[in-house]
Amino acid sequence: MRVEEPENGFKDFILNLTKAFRILKRNILLIIVVTLLFSVVSALFAKHFKSATYLSSSSFIMEGNQDNAGMGIMNLASQFGVGGTGGSGIDENKLVFIFQTRKIIEAALLDTLFFDRNTFTIEKIIDEYQLDENWPTKLDHETLINYRSGKWSSQVDSLIMETVDFVRDHLILANVSDEGIMFLNVETTSKSISYSLNKSLLDKIMKYFNSYSLEKDQITLDKMQVKVDSIINKLFKLEDDYAHVLETSSSNIRIAGKLDQIRLKREIEIQNVMYAESVKNLELTKFKLLNNDMQLQILDAPSKSMKKLQTSWLMLSIVGGFIGLYLSATFVLFASYIRAIKSEL
Repeated sequence: MRVEEPENGFKDFILNLTKAFRILKRNILLIIVVTLLFSVVSALFAKHFKSATYLSSSSFIMEGNQDNAGMGIMNLASQFGVGGTGGSGIDENKLVFIFQTRKIIEAALLDTLFFDRNTFTIEKIIDEYQLDENWPTKLDHETLINYRSGKWSSQVDSLIMETVDFVRDHLILANVSDEGIMFLNVETTSKSISYSLNKSLLDKIMKYFNSYSLEKDQITLDKMQVKVDSIINKLFKLEDDYAHVLETSSSNIRIAGKLDQIRLKREIEIQNVMYAESVKNLELTKFKLLNNDMQLQILDAPSKSMKKLQTSWLMLSIVGGFIGLYLSATFVLFASYIRAIKSEL
């Protein structure tokens, strides 16, 4: 009896499969119509409703002394409120995050389009994606010019922030490979937007990196230069006073004159030592600054001839056909099963 159970189970499976096949065969016309309907709708969607997108890509790498470059990124990251973990070395993920901050994206959006110098990138994006449909006011060209010149308003600022969020969430993607190569991809429905936005983002990050990567050493250098100037000015004054004391005491030697000479001579010697040490430190800082060769090296700049991405209408039609076939066959079998249950009641 135990040996026959698997055979009976297999026979039941074959019988049920044959029964299901007969049910599908009886409803073959419905299945074909639904399959063709899904296939045609998918093809029309791909051909007329799904816009092609343009992918602009660029890549770059950090070069130079790793410790210095790491400190440069930490200095740069602090300008955007990105906390550091301390220590040395490069954290490329921190630099990638900077691409997604408002400061960088907004600066890029307020650049003009490469293909139309009379239009801001943000204007083209708002128009392309109809972001201002439900806005209480429009961001026209004059308003954006005023905003760039510092004529700030809370309403304009909130609309720009909304556009920045849209760009960050839907249009740009920054990542870093295991080899430390950083990639920036911009994918939009406009060729001019993709190229201009990618180029502007790359220009902004290069500008900010060059401005802030050496900021700490530059501040130290400026402070040391002020100190050296202060010491040398004081030294000149002491030497003038010493010369004056020597001149007046040569004709009339007094004890007080001798004491002034000793005191001024001692102060001059101290100032000379301080000046020599300060100049030495100043030159060392200058040397360090000149030999700090860290830089962002662009590997692939954005190209005007970019990838056009569009889903094949034939491929989408085939996928839609398979979905229609599956749904129609499932519906037919389920309806037949419901009818069988009702007939048994």
